Amino acid sequence: MKITITADDYGWSPDSVEATSTCLLDGSINNASLMTGAPAFEQALAFAKTHPQFCYGIHLTLAGRGQLKPAASRSKVGTLLNSEGQLGSLRRFRAFALLGQIDPQQIETEISAQIALARDAGILISYVDSHHHVHKLPIVTEALNRVLPKFGIDRVRCVQNFYIKPAYSKPTYWLGKFQDRKLRQRWKTTDWFYMPATLLETDWQENLLQRLIPNTLEIGAHPGTVENWRKTEFDDIRTFSQLARTARHDLVSWVDVI
Repeated sequence: MKITITADDYGWSPDSVEATSTCLLDGSINNASLMTGAPAFEQALAFAKTHPQFCYGIHLTLAGRGQLKPAASRSKVGTLLNSEGQLGSLRRFRAFALLGQIDPQQIETEISAQIALARDAGILISYVDSHHHVHKLPIVTEALNRVLPKFGIDRVRCVQNFYIKPAYSKPTYWLGKFQDRKLRQRWKTTDWFYMPATLLETDWQENLLQRLIPNTLEIGAHPGTVENWRKTEFDDIRTFSQLARTARHDLVSWVDVI
């Protein structure tokens, strides 16, 4: 089976950048998704510039916790911002989108600016995913359909559809297949996507290997060493990559998985 392991939040903090870079270098992960509005983005960008052999994507960020800034001029993406001029919360984004108070053109503007920021720095962008998985929301999916062809990007993360245990409390567990259909109609993606952070799962590695279903799988991770949950993922993903190779699975980048 082909498996690709992606580190999200590349740029979140100096610690998470260092942990993700370590995993790239030791082969524990195959891809890193750049977070352009995060505090340590420049640190992540510097690593990517000097290590072009690795696969990079954009971790599209349209909502955060008040510490993430837009890539576009604030005057052009005002409906995405809170009163402090930062990207607003996920709750705000969802509510405003539902009420028609998010300008779709501003979503396109911000997505374009984030991709261009990395591309213009010389980074080859091979795929996109998103912070809080907002790209599964119809207003964002439609924006991707208009923006990504301009950048020659045709790979997009699918909606989580692989679970070790039922995620009854998560809307995606029930609605994901409908959201996923729209993405699959347009973009190349893996057959399956699993993210331990959805339920803060630990000791998932053996269970996942026992339940693997052909043909392609992406695993999303958030390596770090300071925050406890990121440290757990840092350790778990390194263990899993070793187990997967021992079991003769192919660990490949986004470019090679599909």
